[in-house]
Amino acid sequence: AVVSTQSTGLLARRGRTSCYLHVSDWFATLVALSGGWEAWESVTGISRPTRLDGIDQSQYLFTGDGEDVECPRREIMIHIDPVMGVAAYIEDDWKVLFGPEVEMKCQTTQFYELNISSVNWEISYLYNITADPLETDDLHFLYPDLLLEFKEK
Repeated sequence: AVVSTQSTGLLARRGRTSCYLHVSDWFATLVALSGGWEAWESVTGISRPTRLDGIDQSQYLFTGDGEDVECPRREIMIHIDPVMGVAAYIEDDWKVLFGPEVEMKCQTTQFYELNISSVNWEISYLYNITADPLETDDLHFLYPDLLLEFKEK
């Protein structure tokens, strides 16, 4: 999962980071930067969403590289494809893939409901993406408990 930001002096952090940012985080982050949820409700007349997936990343992004601010996101759901029967999830240093290896390309314009029961949970791959960023060493046989924990999520 790669996130790219570009600014001239706006963001305090520079270069690479191991912090996970999801596209859904931008909404919560921008609300925080524009005065927070009270300001949001005052200006828009709309209450804060009760089920918001995004996490406010503003403190992390606007704190300098030398300062110790923990990344607010430790996990990220990468993908669920009900047609191909595959899913991918990252938590900390681990990435798990479920389902058969398939060539990912759009095969139809038809809309499919999200149905996680279509994912083949018996086929799995587990990678330590910090130690093995190219995902060449499948570790699912060595860490069956961790794999089970990811399946339950």
